[in-house]
Amino acid sequence: MRSFRILGLALLAAVVTSCGSSGGDGPEEGWLRLTLDTPNAGDGAILFRIQGGEIDSILGGAMMQDGSFNQFTTFMRVIVAGDLVDGPLVYIRVPDIADVADYTVTIEQVAADAPPHAQRSLTGYSVSVAVDE
Repeated sequence: MRSFRILGLALLAAVVTSCGSSGGDGPEEGWLRLTLDTPNAGDGAILFRIQGGEIDSILGGAMMQDGSFNQFTTFMRVIVAGDLVDGPLVYIRVPDIADVADYTVTIEQVAADAPPHAQRSLTGYSVSVAVDE
């Protein structure tokens, strides 16, 4: 009878230990949101580069009407076309959302929506990276 009690206590200790040790010690895969801040109305396209870590996939935001991307060894280059305003531009899936500070965005070009679709000065534009909750 005593061996059953010892076995039961050992099993209980194993269950409690396993529950306590699985609380977020490893990487947490998830989505990061890239948010555009534009100083102009009437933006029609943006070309930017994301770097800083592995990117599993990419998803366009609500304002994206067309887009494409190229995956390189150390960065991803993305083009988003549409009626661009302040707000979520794209979402990227990464292996560990705790590494959010490692990801940076460099804006390379912005074009106006109206013909002749002139290239704009990059002054005042930014894209921030945050965990999408």
